[in-house]
Amino acid sequence: MRAAQLVARHSEMLGHLTKTKTLPLKQLTELAPVSRKTLERQRKYIIALVLILTGDFPFFRSFIQWPKEV
Repeated sequence: MRAAQLVARHSEMLGHLTKTKTLPLKQLTELAPVSRKTLERQRKYIIALVLILTGDFPFFRSFIQWPKEV
């Protein structure tokens, strides 16, 4: 969840995600305290959470218990 919050907050990473439809793994591994392998395995879930965070999905957002700010 924190990785998704990082991507949603950094406009450069968010732009990369929306433009290429892939996670910016190199940048994300530098900022997130998670290994690259974990990020690769959870790629679909991170992308889904980023879309929920940045999109107009208040119903989905209400079901997710977000951790404290990064």
